[in-house]
Amino acid sequence: MRVIPAAILIILAMLFTAASTTAQAPLQTTIHLQFPLASAPTDATMTYTLTNTETNNTVTNQVMFVQNLAIEVLPGYTLLAISIDDSRTPGVDYSGSASFYASSNLTDVSVQVLPIGAVAVSVVDTDHMPVPNAPVRIDCTKNYGQQGYFRTDTFGIVDADTLPVGECVIRAAVNNVIAHQSINVNRGSKNTIEVRLEGYHVQPINYWLIGVILLIIIFVGGYGYTQYRKSRPANKVRTNAGSKKSHNARVARIRKNIPEKEKSAETTPAVHAAQSVKDGIIRALGRKEQVVVRYMLGEFQEGKKHVSQAMIVYGAKIPKTSLARILESLEQKHIIEIERIGKLKKVTFTDWFKSR
Repeated sequence: MRVIPAAILIILAMLFTAASTTAQAPLQTTIHLQFPLASAPTDATMTYTLTNTETNNTVTNQVMFVQNLAIEVLPGYTLLAISIDDSRTPGVDYSGSASFYASSNLTDVSVQVLPIGAVAVSVVDTDHMPVPNAPVRIDCTKNYGQQGYFRTDTFGIVDADTLPVGECVIRAAVNNVIAHQSINVNRGSKNTIEVRLEGYHVQPINYWLIGVILLIIIFVGGYGYTQYRKSRPANKVRTNAGSKKSHNARVARIRKNIPEKEKSAETTPAVHAAQSVKDGIIRALGRKEQVVVRYMLGEFQEGKKHVSQAMIVYGAKIPKTSLARILESLEQKHIIEIERIGKLKKVTFTDWFKSR
């Protein structure tokens, strides 16, 4: 009599497992892309990202452009983001997004994609020094894309990669000093614009003062430690003659080493504070940017006045096509200066980076 209920439970468990597996099976869905004024590209790549909010599962794929894209979607509430890059323009050309609940009843999803462009905003002071952590606001005539408030990075740069086409106004303000610039964003464009805060000066870091303070702290700490050791009560001397001799020898060694420790504390390289700041700037760069900067530092330490793009390609083992973008990024961040003489490019560090 007890076997029958057990068998029923096993059968129900198998049915529940099969139903759960079926429920989580991917669903076939077709994404229909809608372009304004039928301006669909002909030679482009498309990147799409699917995020299932119930499982936090994210899938990103890149395919050749098709206006009707068949994809597999897991059941549940889904976020879809699409970007389209036309090979004839320097930047991404279109972007769009949609949210929907994927189920067996939903087989088609329409997504409106709109034209976009990219702008790198460089905020500088009166002396063209980069202004880090400066508030920036971007407002455009069309109400879509990446607009609103931003903060500049360590190099005074804001990257706005999905601005709507048309006129955009870029404003920056620091300490009641306000500046603005207007720019016309085109589809697939990648522009750089400088916003100069006239009358504002970036406060330079006094590295000498920092070094002196560190040296004082080290000296006071070493002196206090020495006085503490001298003021400590003497350890109990063991009655064993061998132990007493060993204890005295250990105390003598400690006292002998105190001047050497004080001497090493006084010569602690606090003067290398500036070098530490420069290393911090380098660590904030991308991996390939760090390779280029460290290669240039090595060449300049050997006495070279400048390096060429060909030298960096050979010495840093970076392809020429990738190096062009890396040098452009380093130039925007005020790390390097590029002197173009015909087809030759002479690359040096900026005075700002040398002074760090």
